This record gives sequence, C-alpha cells and structure tokens, in this order.
Amino acid sequence: MSGNLVLCLGLTTRVNVCCDNVAMDSGSPVASTKRVSKTCSMRILLIALIPLAETVLNPNSSQLIPRSPEQSAILPRLKRSNAEYCRRCESGWTYFGDTGACYKTFYWANMYDAETLCRSFGAHLASIHSNEENQFVADLSKSGKPWTDWHDLTWIGLKQLDSNSDWYWIDGTRVNYMSWAPGEPNDWKGIQHCVTLVCDPHENVSLSHIFRKWDDYECSGNVRAFVCKRPLY
Repeated sequence: MSGNLVLCLGLTTRVNVCCDNVAMDSGSPVASTKRVSKTCSMRILLIALIPLAETVLNPNSSQLIPRSPEQSAILPRLKRSNAEYCRRCESGWTYFGDTGACYKTFYWANMYDAETLCRSFGAHLASIHSNEENQFVADLSKSGKPWTDWHDLTWIGLKQLDSNSDWYWIDGTRVNYMSWAPGEPNDWKGIQHCVTLVCDPHENVSLSHIFRKWDDYECSGNVRAFVCKRPLY
C-alpha cells in the first residue's frame, strides 16, 4: 500500500510540472484552457506508464518482477517522449524545438559584457547552426523598425582571437553554418573579431540583401541587442 502511495505522489508531482510548463510555454501562447487540459490528460497516461514499465509490482508480495523485453524496449521511448514534451524554458526565455534550447534577448552591451551576462544564466551568446535557427534568432531580437546605424544590430556568439585565426563559437559547438553578408567578414582596420546579426531591414532598400546576415564587428562596441542561448540538456 505504501509503495502505491509513493508512486501516486510522485506521479502527481511530475504531472503538475508538465502541465504547468505547457501552460507557461513562452514559445507559443496557449490558445485555451480546454486544450491545455486535454493535452495534460494525455500526458498523465504517458507519465503513468513510465514507472510501470520500469518494474511490475507483485500485489501478493513486496518483490518486484523483472521487466519483460517488450517493457525494456518501450521504456526509453516513453522517457524521451515525456522529457521532450515537458522540457520547457523559464519565464522570459523562448524554446526552439530544432535545437532543444532556450533563448532570451537582452539589450545594449559590448560583446564581453553580453557574454558575461549570458553566463550568469548558465548560457552563452547564441551559436547558430542552420537557416532556421538564424531566422529564429533574428526574429527573436528584431526591433520591428528599420535600422539606420551599425549599433542597431545583435551580438551572436561567433568570435576569432585575431585576424589570422579561425572563427569559433563561444559555447564550444562546431562551426558548421555561416551566413555572412556580401563582402563580410572584412576585418575593418584589423579590429573586428566578433559578429553581429542584422535582425531588421535597413531603411535604405539597397541594403536589403544584408537582412538576416552577419557582419564582423569590434568586440568592444556597444550594440542594441544580444541573444543568450541555453541548452536544456
């Protein structure tokens, strides 16, 4: 009896966490309470199956019956499905499913101070690994109005030590995607070793080709925004 009670208490806690996170998902506002209730009800069944798949309780004794091969096969899928669904970001951060990470935009800093602030949240300046992620970061940090000055751009986490070194992501991930604006990086005066993202169209339509592209920039320069990225696993 006590074993079942402990199981139920544990299940209740996990279900509440999942349902709360669904309702507070900052990436996509919940359309209705009815939809949340239905979604959480479905997840209750899924979560309930996880401890049952771990072991089967023999009602006639306190011993546990070993898992069958079928239970062992389905368990990882159940855990992974529940983890992927319930894993969401704190308030103010936005989840991006393609990367399984949380992102948040902050404002006005040089690259060094921006990275320091990101690290205080267990994050780094955002690394970008696909067109989809690049667009996501740009949309997340856009001002919503045409930009007119190079200070209006957004820091991302790409950097080089000096003019002769390779570019690298501050978070240590592999450089497998780039989206430089035409003619960039140009290392103006030999001092541009950090990277900004153009998140808004320029007021001059002749510069529309650099929208959502990257520009190398002086690391000590202050720019309008920066995006922190924090993986959830």
